[in-house]
Amino acid sequence: MTNSTGSRRPKGHPAIRLPRHLYLALAIPCALNPGSPGLAASVRAQVSQDSVVTTLRESPDCDCRIELTRVISLSDSLHAGLFAYSPLVMRDSRGFWYATSNTDGLKQVGVFDQDGRLKKVIGGLGEGPGEFAFINHIVVGSADTLYVYDHARLRRSVFDPDHEFVRTDPIHAFMRQLVPLSSGHMIVSSTVMTADRAGWPLHHIGADGSVLQTFGADASLEHSGIAMGGDGVLWVAPRNAYELATYSAAGARFEPTNRLYQRQVEWFQPWTERSPDGRPRPSIMQIAFGPEDPTLLWVEISVADPEWAPRPPQRSSRELIDSLYDSILEVIDVKSGSVLASRRFGPTLSGLTFQGLIPALRIDDANNVWMDVFTPTLHRR
Repeated sequence: MTNSTGSRRPKGHPAIRLPRHLYLALAIPCALNPGSPGLAASVRAQVSQDSVVTTLRESPDCDCRIELTRVISLSDSLHAGLFAYSPLVMRDSRGFWYATSNTDGLKQVGVFDQDGRLKKVIGGLGEGPGEFAFINHIVVGSADTLYVYDHARLRRSVFDPDHEFVRTDPIHAFMRQLVPLSSGHMIVSSTVMTADRAGWPLHHIGADGSVLQTFGADASLEHSGIAMGGDGVLWVAPRNAYELATYSAAGARFEPTNRLYQRQVEWFQPWTERSPDGRPRPSIMQIAFGPEDPTLLWVEISVADPEWAPRPPQRSSRELIDSLYDSILEVIDVKSGSVLASRRFGPTLSGLTFQGLIPALRIDDANNVWMDVFTPTLHRR
């Protein structure tokens, strides 16, 4: 079940823009927080004066284009209300899919088989075991263990590979971004409000939810995008500067590699404060390595729509959001430090997961909600 989409304003997907609205409503205020100055400087602070700085440039040898390839479509027709706004999706090693939305509603996670058929629904709204109040992440860990993170309850629910509830672990902070490790541990970008960890943005979390290591330059990186390469190198990107720093695992700890990658483009100038006229600042939303090639790093960036105006006329909420934001997707060859392709989309990218998946919602003629799941692909001409 594959096809490709590449139009700037896809037709026939009336619900795609709506998830973007909530996604941006959740993410952009953090990205534009004027109380977090110096994000760009904080990345530079991770590397010494003897560090290696690489300028990311467009590759002259790659005549390439980016397309989104649909890998599966999941429907809520058997369980209405499962999908609404800001979609979340994960896939395990067996091909099972886990999908939900972090919004008001049923607070449940749908389990779908390899062909997209709904097999089970887990969870529900509540405070009891295996129940949720606000799902902000679903993560497939080692041995296909499923973790469902509840921001409102500051806890995570653990389900075994048969999708049965196992236990609830407390968590110490809102997990803004996270990537799992093969050990069952994970790296998270968040704020941990304890005396010994406040002000540090990155945290190494153990399988039991305990904090094993806290690291990073300063608290301004708490909104950073993070990605784990196949070679075990952790990549970190701030919101307000097109820069990438790397960390390597040294035993059970992550240490900076003293390498910094910078992208210098006219449409992304580093910033520390809100635009005085309200124009959306460029913001790195997420970075991820795709499933097809572990040397390709995908970068999702939110930018102002080319037709943005300081005072948009009265219009519907959909038209208003459509006039505010666009997404730019770029792909970087981390071995050569080259930008292989760049493409601007409309407000259709509702998030890039650490698995390199992009979910988007639509409504069919029968009023069923579908979650189309795409992977970004690089096509060489």
